[in-house]
Amino acid sequence: SIQEDKSKPPVKKFKNVRKSEGFKCVVCGDKPTGYHYDVLSCNGCKTFFRRTIIAGRTFKCTKNGTCEFDKDFRCVCRSCRFEKCVGVGMNSKGIQWPSSAKRGSSSSTSDDDNNKEATKTPPNVRQVQVIPRTIANPAESAFCGQIEDLLTKEMRLCSIREKCSLFTSHHLSEILHMPVIIGSNQPSERLLIDPRQKRTEFFEKLFSMNPIKLWMISDLHLVTEYCKSFSAFNRLSHMDKMTLIAHMGGLQLMITQSYYSVRSGHGTTTFPDGSGALDMIETKSSRCSNVLDPSNTPWIVELFSQPVQLMQQLQLSDAVYALMRAVALFSPLDDELSYEGRKLISEERDRLTDMLTKQLFSEYGSAAPTKMVAIQSMIQTMYRLNEKRRQQFIYFNIVKKDLDLSPLGRAVHLREKS
Repeated sequence: SIQEDKSKPPVKKFKNVRKSEGFKCVVCGDKPTGYHYDVLSCNGCKTFFRRTIIAGRTFKCTKNGTCEFDKDFRCVCRSCRFEKCVGVGMNSKGIQWPSSAKRGSSSSTSDDDNNKEATKTPPNVRQVQVIPRTIANPAESAFCGQIEDLLTKEMRLCSIREKCSLFTSHHLSEILHMPVIIGSNQPSERLLIDPRQKRTEFFEKLFSMNPIKLWMISDLHLVTEYCKSFSAFNRLSHMDKMTLIAHMGGLQLMITQSYYSVRSGHGTTTFPDGSGALDMIETKSSRCSNVLDPSNTPWIVELFSQPVQLMQQLQLSDAVYALMRAVALFSPLDDELSYEGRKLISEERDRLTDMLTKQLFSEYGSAAPTKMVAIQSMIQTMYRLNEKRRQQFIYFNIVKKDLDLSPLGRAVHLREKS
């Protein structure tokens, strides 16, 4: 006979939990759909736990692990939610990893996770899988799903940013017609579209000459890819897409670089290799553009320090940051957009603002309006700083005629049509 493992008794399972009103998901309190990974839970928490394990993600609580949540606000803190999943006994060994042959399959996962096309061996590259969401509260399901989509997008952008440089010689109009990098399983293959990406010596030379330019254009390229990942953006006309990025790309660049710098523990703009913009300007001025010469110190210090300090003060959760960034993208003040474009952008901004408001109330309660005002104030300050940077670029381009920007940089910072 087969001996049972006495160190871990089998889980006692109740029958017909779906039909009974007396059972609750032990993680969030919602109506359970069965036993998932040895725990009575809902599909929402099952999906969250599985996705977190497969993606190899780690979270940090902004309230030192003291968050309380229920079925209506389970998306408030992913760190505490995951700790709750582990604490109540969710067993990661029960997760079946998608096989490489079926990685693109859209088949759903059954309640007991018995997918015959799955394998116990994790793939070489961990990916966040698209899993059907079936939660008792449809509105909450949709909200959590949209938050997770934004967070997944940010995670993929961060991963690409840390692994490789996306400096490109292409024009903005060309990039808009290229495949989206974010959704690619192998982003490196997408980079081969630009012939300069094959020339490692080109990057080494550029980095030795002007490292700030390398990182700024690389991050600006990621901003463009971020815009292309929104369905609302893709419904715009080509000219409206160009206009939106030209007017909001610099602000997006400032927001993302500030957030990444804060997350890495720095007080000024810092790039993926750990180098600080101000440090390079002060100690290696010969390697930087004339527009960033130390003689322009006052506004340059402000440009690379104030946005990071503002981001530090707000201490935004990942979810609030992702929503705030999306709202900022769809908030242009520009008459160059078509009537249809302005209408579509306005609708997307209202939708995202409603989501941000709901998330703020779930995290801060009655203090949410104050936090919203602080976020709006930060965005406005960054917008003014970006406009100051743009005016400096225009001055060097027209008066001194020695501004060396890439085609993408000229489209955003000088708003040149290409």
